[in-house]
Amino acid sequence: MRVWPPPDDDDPPGSSTQPFPAVSATGPQPAPNAPAAPNAPAPPPAPRKRKRGRTILLALIALLLLLLAIGVPTVDNYFLHKKLHPDDIVHVVEPGQSYTFKHVTWRAQIERMDPLLKGLEPPPEGRTWMQITVTRMAVDQEGASRSYEPDMELRDAQDRRWATQIVSNNVPLDLKDHRIGVGYHYTVISVVPTAVADEVELYLRPSIGRRDESVEEILKPSEETRRDVLRFKR
Repeated sequence: MRVWPPPDDDDPPGSSTQPFPAVSATGPQPAPNAPAAPNAPAPPPAPRKRKRGRTILLALIALLLLLLAIGVPTVDNYFLHKKLHPDDIVHVVEPGQSYTFKHVTWRAQIERMDPLLKGLEPPPEGRTWMQITVTRMAVDQEGASRSYEPDMELRDAQDRRWATQIVSNNVPLDLKDHRIGVGYHYTVISVVPTAVADEVELYLRPSIGRRDESVEEILKPSEETRRDVLRFKR
């Protein structure tokens, strides 16, 4: 067996050299395979198209629920108001006529008034003073006892309303002085727009109180209502 490199000439017999390690006769090793590329993330799903019709429907439903939530209390309040404040019962009195109600006969006359003759200030521009003369006459003792002042106001065809003021009356305060069949008068004034001065009508609501009632009777709930109103047409 020969070794490489051979021994030098001056090496003593029997010496040896370190051989090179054996080299494989095979060819060069192939390069390792490159690692596989990681899987690419999946593309995000395409955004879903909104259904316009469904959106509008949901909006309408929400609006309807809101209106119902608001409307139900309103309806309840309306019926409660009607229960506590029912509509008036209007008794129409033709022009120049009288009307007997609850033992009292009523009559009314409405006319323009010159404020200077009454010592009043001229009204604002576009306004007119009105004078109303109301006559009441008891037809019996019950009517005489019902002699408290009525409530009065003027109204036009559009139901606009104007307050009135009683400036004088000759109705006896003492029941024993009140005579059956005798007319007593209230003088009432008001100011209304000139445009409706010749058409406004008097609405008179008689009192349900009686002068002969005791304190106990006054404090008791009355079965009568104040829904009755006399409308004096012109």
